[in-house]
Amino acid sequence: MIEFLKKIDLFSHLDNNELENFTKKGQILPVSFKKGQYLIQEGAKYNSLHISIKGICMAEMGDITGKTIKIDEFKPPHIIGIGFFFSDKNILPVSIKAKTNLQIIKISRQAIFNLCKSDEIFLNKFLLTLSSRIEFLTQRIRFLNFNTIRQKLANYLLILAGGKENSLTLPLKMHELADYFGVARPSLSQVFIDFINEGILSRNKKKIIINRREKLLAVCNN
Repeated sequence: MIEFLKKIDLFSHLDNNELENFTKKGQILPVSFKKGQYLIQEGAKYNSLHISIKGICMAEMGDITGKTIKIDEFKPPHIIGIGFFFSDKNILPVSIKAKTNLQIIKISRQAIFNLCKSDEIFLNKFLLTLSSRIEFLTQRIRFLNFNTIRQKLANYLLILAGGKENSLTLPLKMHELADYFGVARPSLSQVFIDFINEGILSRNKKKIIINRREKLLAVCNN
């Protein structure tokens, strides 16, 4: 368990004895979940920092219609919910579900707090990780605010391309991308076809060429 933590940048500089001491106190614990099990339900208290070390988990949120929206998917190693860990109410606004059989490490709030107080390097790394995660969540919220699949796809492709690059490779399969968008796969496929027919994109499997960047920008701004 200690060797897994040492592979994560946040803990890489810590002494093995220090981590083992937390383990002996029961402040660092290994936990396993089966595929489909929930680690944490939306609205629950988040008192221990969860770090995935084997398997895949995902964050989900229910909307007012009862539909489940996939917020993100995490591959190990990943620190889960760091953006909410030290909030006043420390309540997780999403559910975390095991997509596959999953192994995690739980670290108590007190252990993390003690490390932040006693270790300046750890504190700096923690704040950097926190800031990066908040930046991602800000982008994700903006993305979810798009009303149409055309807007979602246009924004997603522009972010992937970045800068002035017009060539990109899709990191997700079509059904995974549809889950990420919270839409039906056939509907997403149709939007791809529409963009290609309109001359906005060229596509060869996962390879995408943006032919008319200004058109994608216009879709996002409509």
